Amino acid sequence: YDATGSIVKCVFCRIARGEDWEDWRELGGNDNVAWFRSQAFDAADHWLVVPRQHVQNINDPKLDDELLQQMVVAGKELGEVLCFHRPPFNSIDHLHLHAFRGPFKCLKDFKHRPAQWKCWTVAPESLQLDTVSDSSSGS
Repeated sequence: YDATGSIVKCVFCRIARGEDWEDWRELGGNDNVAWFRSQAFDAADHWLVVPRQHVQNINDPKLDDELLQQMVVAGKELGEVLCFHRPPFNSIDHLHLHAFRGPFKCLKDFKHRPAQWKCWTVAPESLQLDTVSDSSSGS
């Protein structure tokens, strides 16, 4: 980020645009989200689903119900275990949903499988977004 808070360089933005590419990533996506294999390979299948527009993390107001739903739909196609990491435990400052299928590597299940008591990870269905509907405005 620069002094004004604008993004200067983001590896996930570059990958989502197809600029930082390696064949093993298997980039896919639609107009709003992209998905690709994680270089961490924490499970037999380890995918990341990211917004194409830069969204910093789960607390960013640009994350709304529609974007979250699109990320979850893609994630469920790619994996059986889905999670976000809570700031400051996110390794990349671009929102990404982990999607896992198959056995985890040693201790990676503990790291990524969401549970209420874990302060570092959260299941997408547990996110409480601060979205305001027209009916709540009182008009």
